[in-house]
Amino acid sequence: MRLPRIMIVLAAVLALVVGCSSSDNDDPDAAASSSSPTESDGDEPSDPDPTGKQSGDVQFRPMIAARPADAGAPADTPKKLRRNFAATDCTEDPRPAKAKKTTVACGIGDTKYLLDPAVVVNSLTSAQAVEFRGEWVVAVIVSSEAQQAFETLAESADNPPLIAIEQGGTVLQVRGIAQLADKGRTSIDGDFDEREAAEIAELLGATIDS
Repeated sequence: MRLPRIMIVLAAVLALVVGCSSSDNDDPDAAASSSSPTESDGDEPSDPDPTGKQSGDVQFRPMIAARPADAGAPADTPKKLRRNFAATDCTEDPRPAKAKKTTVACGIGDTKYLLDPAVVVNSLTSAQAVEFRGEWVVAVIVSSEAQQAFETLAESADNPPLIAIEQGGTVLQVRGIAQLADKGRTSIDGDFDEREAAEIAELLGATIDS
């Protein structure tokens, strides 16, 4: 006559175990950690290089689109990139991206950019703050190899792209590819004073091999 009572106890214990298990799965933090991807699919923002080296790279990237910082991505943007575009907050610190990945970056002004993978990384031979027509700018010159890469891109494209000069996740300037392809030089401007131009020149100059 004790058997039914034992079965009732076992049933109660089983219900308790199941209840504990389901409560763990309802924890948002536990669910997030268990389902977090171990590898990026390439369309999500990448974490900055912990060594800090990646953040100093100067990347010359063809521009896909430019939008106000608070606007959405263009309608024809792939879904994952649209999500990435929306998630990029230009009021937060920039996040450097891998050169071979399409990325979203903010400009010095109130603009957000969708950028193709870099066609040239670093390859500067000069970066100097100079005064031009009463305004301070940063004059940059690229290597002959980089100039050739720009020339090849300009010749192969039906519509030669604009090139974004990006460093550390921030777009410093967007220029037509013709200047870089024809002369291997361009400038970065932005209503800088002398100190600001000198600081940008120093950051860019740090990538030049001595």
